[in-house]
Amino acid sequence: KLWEKVFEEENMRQTADAVIEQDGIVLAGVKPGDFGTCNNCDSALVVKLGNDGNKLWASAMTWGLSNFNMWDTRIAKLPNGNYVVINQALTALLFFSNSGVFLDRKLTPYQVNAVAISDDGSIVNLMTKYGNGFMIYLNKMNTDGFEAWNAYADGRQVVPGGFSCCSNSSPVDIRSVSNGGTVSIGYRILDNKDNSGYHEAIVLIPLDEGGNLK
Repeated sequence: KLWEKVFEEENMRQTADAVIEQDGIVLAGVKPGDFGTCNNCDSALVVKLGNDGNKLWASAMTWGLSNFNMWDTRIAKLPNGNYVVINQALTALLFFSNSGVFLDRKLTPYQVNAVAISDDGSIVNLMTKYGNGFMIYLNKMNTDGFEAWNAYADGRQVVPGGFSCCSNSSPVDIRSVSNGGTVSIGYRILDNKDNSGYHEAIVLIPLDEGGNLK
């Protein structure tokens, strides 16, 4: 083991991934509000560590929401060198500069589970849409918040006489692919044919840059 870093001083939690750079590592997480003062005023905390594990900079930004139920926090690097941060409890993208300065927040239609970055700097969001059940929902947004397209998983299940009204599907992760576009993975909850219960089935959604199914 070369080094180990425990974020006790920063009180950083819920970090789900990191951006690995030539000169260090950038992470994003949740900094809970101070109990007794504002215990539901959680903040987004972005930290950069050098290759030796020492902190180079840290930046905290309040979510702007009274929410104490923060979930996994993820970070990705944009082609312009800035970062986009998501939290699975929020319907927003948070943008930070390459030195950790908070830049902007853009709202998304639904809670964002994961993102993939396009070559043009746009963000493909993998989300959970709620309504009559819940389902995998994707859209592509630029850093100004403009939506280029959206797509979703058809959750209907073939049943005798036609289709079921719905079938719940949940997102897991999304990745950019070398020949363009993205591939998303999730799972659907389907009824067993003998009505003995239900089972889960893996869902793969390959989309091109225009949001069309490959």
